[in-house]
Amino acid sequence: MEKKTIKWHPATESPGKKRFVGAFIKKGRSEDRPTFKVIRYFQDGVVPCERCEEGGDELCVAWTDYKELIKGITPTMIANAKRGAWGWWKEE
Repeated sequence: MEKKTIKWHPATESPGKKRFVGAFIKKGRSEDRPTFKVIRYFQDGVVPCERCEEGGDELCVAWTDYKELIKGITPTMIANAKRGAWGWWKEE
């Protein structure tokens, strides 16, 4: 099985207007365990590290394109998850 790698960009580079996933470090927490958020800016030129998150306690350090990140999620994974959640996941 081929291992896919995700291309990360520095947070000093603008993602443009597309949806992206930002990797954030938080004050007082280990920097080698970032949290992730899906974000979209509606104007070009916005740089994630220049934006204030969570009252200034979080700093975006990198980002990747949302479509790039979700490529690895397969229809089989989704089907298996639905089967595993048969007791509470109801399709409409």
